[in-house]
Amino acid sequence: MDLKNWSVMRFLRLAVGAWALTNGMMQKDFLLLGLSAFVLFQAITNTGCCAAGNCSTPVNKKADTKDALKEPVEFEEV
Repeated sequence: MDLKNWSVMRFLRLAVGAWALTNGMMQKDFLLLGLSAFVLFQAITNTGCCAAGNCSTPVNKKADTKDALKEPVEFEEV
């Protein structure tokens, strides 16, 4: 559980989860309680909907981009 690096999105998830939790308890709506528990879990553990980080994009190193720019670009007229 990571309680460091709080961002705006993490506070937003916490606020939405707390709001949904209180409304779910007041209305006795078990679906809303379940969804609020999921959002609160995401806020507390700083996770998202992606499984094992599969949604992230690879980070390019500067050395790789410099080498790619050295190759000549060929254009073909259509």
